[in-house]
Amino acid sequence: MLSEELKRRISELNRKEIKVFPLSEIGRLKKESSQLKIRDDAQIEKFLKGEVVSNEKGSFLKILKRLKELMENSEQFVSRYKFTFKTGGYSGNLDLLHKDMRKFFSIECEEALFIDLETCGLTSSPIFLIGLMYFKDNDFTFEQLFARDYTEEKPILVYLENLMRRFKLIVTFNGKSFDYPYLMERGFLYNVRFDPDFPHFDTLHESRRRWKEYLPDCKLQTLERNILKRYRVDDIPGEEIPDVYHEFVRTANFSKIRSILCHNIFDLVTMSELVLYMFTGYV
Repeated sequence: MLSEELKRRISELNRKEIKVFPLSEIGRLKKESSQLKIRDDAQIEKFLKGEVVSNEKGSFLKILKRLKELMENSEQFVSRYKFTFKTGGYSGNLDLLHKDMRKFFSIECEEALFIDLETCGLTSSPIFLIGLMYFKDNDFTFEQLFARDYTEEKPILVYLENLMRRFKLIVTFNGKSFDYPYLMERGFLYNVRFDPDFPHFDTLHESRRRWKEYLPDCKLQTLERNILKRYRVDDIPGEEIPDVYHEFVRTANFSKIRSILCHNIFDLVTMSELVLYMFTGYV
């Protein structure tokens, strides 16, 4: 039988409302962070292969990677992606595409920013990881903005808002209903203003238009298995991610954090492959 608290949370999700995390709860988390076991930031930085980034609102850990480090056939994928979106390689009729998909052909491929969030819970919880992917120097670059405790949410939001000014399109999966409204609500709490009208391509919406009649659902990993024909191995289930992060903050044990970072990158790569498949029929 569902508890009243769980019923309330599910009801909030069904209404697709994102409420601002209560200020009293933010204060509690900050106090809790200051009382926990002292973490070894140097070891975390070394283990996660990141660097500490600071701005006027604080500091956080940024992990940088390139696609060629992660994917065996990255050169082939990058060539197809660049050909399709940079040199007009799409051979179909642009007028037949949904208006959201046509946005790709009004920009250079370097001007699209893929975004995926990891949060501390269902709703009204801090964001602790922002995964970013963009095309640069003939390869995809990943930036993962990691909050080492609850107090570092603010500087990662400030960093993202500044970074987005370099781009003309954001790409998400379910971002119109979840990720971007969540960013705006969390930003509002800290006076970080994300543009509500920023051009946006939501891969979930296009996936539903194409495949909802043929698949049991249009979850990202369902699309990954059935459209891209790829299966993840040893991936952490999404529902376990908040608990792993909370454990890290409580105990300073960062051994399981890498699994979250991998999961986040998998999601970004899958989004980019889905985009290419939508235009060309292959990756």
